[in-house]
Formats: sequence, structure tokens, C-alpha cells
Amino acid sequence: MPLLPGFRHVPFGDINAMRTMLSECKKTGDDVAAVILEPIQGEGGVILPPTGICRRCVNCATSLAHC
Repeated sequence: MPLLPGFRHVPFGDINAMRTMLSECKKTGDDVAAVILEPIQGEGGVILPPTGICRRCVNCATSLAHC
């Protein structure tokens, strides 16, 4: 997990939390430079993400960028 200021984090595999965070950034005028995904969580064992989460994250970020 990046420890630099300005990074925002959402729970692993939670598309609704990501959507909410990106919407809040858009409303407050905060720029989003990138969305970084950890496709397989390695801390605490190998935890696989929900099926299709990567595609849903891309779709979410893309749709909010064009709102």
C-alpha cells in the first residue's frame, strides 16, 4: 500500500467503494491521475478477487472520467 500523501484506498474487490471514491473525487474537483489495482491480494495469503472485478474497475473509472 503506497504511503505517500494523496493516495486513497478502497477495500480489496469492492467496486461500490471504488465507484463512491471516484465520484467523491469528481465532486470535490480532486484529480485522479491513476487507478492502481492489486489483481491478487498477496498479504494474508493469496486472495482472489471477485470474478470480473478488473473489467468493472476499468469501466467505472472510464465512465466517471467522461461524466
